[in-house]
Amino acid sequence: MGCGAGEHIENYKNQSLGIDAHENNIQHCQKKGLNAIKADANSYNKPETFDTVLLSHVLEHLNSPYNAIENAYISTKIGGSILIVVPTYKGFMTGFNI
Repeated sequence: MGCGAGEHIENYKNQSLGIDAHENNIQHCQKKGLNAIKADANSYNKPETFDTVLLSHVLEHLNSPYNAIENAYISTKIGGSILIVVPTYKGFMTGFNI
């Protein structure tokens, strides 16, 4: 969720789905041959489930991050993983909080 330009899904082209609220990011991913759809992390509720759901630098942009976490949980297969990455107080990409 929040796939951006597709950096995290490029290595898993045939096994991943990128979700982003910005049409320009979706178009960029699709030009790279990546499977990506326009959707909001707060309202995404498709019936398919995934082994891993990644929210990388998404929560800090949302008014209600709880809804995005709940949707990630619903979208994760039983026994799967949810990875959440947010920037630290020291700055962008100086560390990971999972």
